[in-house]
Amino acid sequence: MKLAARGVSTSPLRGGRRRRQAGQAVAEMAVIFPLFLTLTLGVFWAGRAYFTYQTITRAAREACRAAAAPSCALCTPQNTYYNQSSVQTNFLNPALQAAHLDPANVKNFNFQQGVVLNPTSNPSETGMVISFNYPFTFYLPFTSVNLTQVNIFTQVQMRQEQ
Repeated sequence: MKLAARGVSTSPLRGGRRRRQAGQAVAEMAVIFPLFLTLTLGVFWAGRAYFTYQTITRAAREACRAAAAPSCALCTPQNTYYNQSSVQTNFLNPALQAAHLDPANVKNFNFQQGVVLNPTSNPSETGMVISFNYPFTFYLPFTSVNLTQVNIFTQVQMRQEQ
């Protein structure tokens, strides 16, 4: 029986070609893997940045909703509203802490009461506006974006209840 019939190669090139192809696959993997890893981590951190944006916007919305409603309708004077420090301490900070974000990182917190929300319409409506920045750091190895910090901005407005 011939060796070729039993599946044994008699050609000296066949075994060498398999080894070269295996080496080629390892070389391709060495080139592609860092790119694939960077792309995967980039998608992950972009998702985390979007999650942070959604979280700070939700927290600002909750704080703005609380600030727009009268804190004491039966008090004298009537329809008193929360002030800036009360809104930040009692509504914004707990919402951020619930999402495991540090309230101490809030930058440029801006709280405005009595803002005209529709200046071109009649009758005019007044409300509250809350805006601030929250820092976010990207961790992307093998890139120039690694450890880059961006400030995510949010602004929420709500009509003031009378």
